[in-house]
Amino acid sequence: MSSWTEFQQLRHILVGDCYEPNSFIHPDHELEDQVQSIFQKTKEDLQELANIFHDEGVKVSRPKLKYQPDTNLKLLNDDTIKHLNQPMQPRDVMGVFGNKIIESFTHHNSRLIENFCYRDTVMDMFDSGSNIISMPIPDTFEDSHRGHGELYEQQKAIICDSANLIKCGKHILHSKAFTDKETMKKATSTTRGMEWFKRNLPEFEFIEVQHYGHIDGKISIIRPGLLVTWDKRFVPEQMSNWDIIVVDSQHRKGKLFPNYRPSYEVRQLLPEYFNELLETKYYSKLKQDFSHWIGSVKETVFTVNATSINEDTVVITGYDKDLYNQLESRGITVINWDAKWRYFWDGGVHCCTVDLERDGDQENYL
Repeated sequence: MSSWTEFQQLRHILVGDCYEPNSFIHPDHELEDQVQSIFQKTKEDLQELANIFHDEGVKVSRPKLKYQPDTNLKLLNDDTIKHLNQPMQPRDVMGVFGNKIIESFTHHNSRLIENFCYRDTVMDMFDSGSNIISMPIPDTFEDSHRGHGELYEQQKAIICDSANLIKCGKHILHSKAFTDKETMKKATSTTRGMEWFKRNLPEFEFIEVQHYGHIDGKISIIRPGLLVTWDKRFVPEQMSNWDIIVVDSQHRKGKLFPNYRPSYEVRQLLPEYFNELLETKYYSKLKQDFSHWIGSVKETVFTVNATSINEDTVVITGYDKDLYNQLESRGITVINWDAKWRYFWDGGVHCCTVDLERDGDQENYL
């Protein structure tokens, strides 16, 4: 079992999952109802995504929940991690590169044991011949959100989200790691984290993309010679002669969850039910108590966050008429996954999946 690219024929995929709605209990029953409703709709969306791949003849695996939303994880320094993340976006903490399964450690310590939920699938792949390589857990357990890059660098932590890398045969495209105090607020990889990937994947050549954070919200390789991005600055020189589709990135005019209210222009682009939530008293409560669950879509343009089933079929998050027309004019069949709460979780189809097996061998596409 192996996966060398983002576009060869997909045979097996992991699709994330959400907590059971009734597993969320809170003293504020109105807040409880609101979150349970979001859980329910999210589970339905993820099941729809699994059905999309199944209907296309792809084998689908799902995580097994090993803990509940109220699980508290006691750490050696007497800190306690509350509200552990559900296994919704496996791409951040797991990836398949060639015939190697990489388990990585993200900058969110609320995801410290998330990989346990994927372990059954991982062990099945190991029994089929794949190798498992696990990133060492750093010995720092600070607050889970970004902004602690300087601390992680000082403590020589090996941290790098798997979503910082995408595969293209003999090459891996990756985002930039922490380099100074400013970039430490943006990046999701320490310098040692990226170096760890390079040492464990010597069969690949690494190409740095001029951005920080998750690369799959900036660029998507649809097939050899064709990619989608929202800014040509993210396209490496080695791909400058490719057919490049640049999509609109209007919703990036302002941040969403968890830190700021979006601007008026941004809110015009959001679903009505999401804007309704922003107007409730639960906005500040969610921002305060569950900030490590919910995202900030400043770094993500969801139509770029795509997963190819093969070189002729791609699953895209949300509907973008112009992008659909451009892809279809190039002979690409587009399947829409309308993830209703993607702006809440900051997760598109590529975030919520891991391609476990694709046809083909390692080739040079550049």
